[in-house]
Amino acid sequence: MVYAFKNDIAKDQFQKMKTFTQIIRLVSDNYVEDVDMNDIMEGAIIGLLDRLDPHSSYISS
Repeated sequence: MVYAFKNDIAKDQFQKMKTFTQIIRLVSDNYVEDVDMNDIMEGAIIGLLDRLDPHSSYISS
């Protein structure tokens, strides 16, 4: 698969998503206890929105 990036920002975002995906895989495969990936992903979403501003929030379904 070939990827083309218009600018360095897009390339940097892709690298960060790649790192994030690798961390999720490492946690899922190697953490000492079983991991609820739904909880992990929901926590990541909440953390992302918390970093934006105090008024952004996530309400799960």
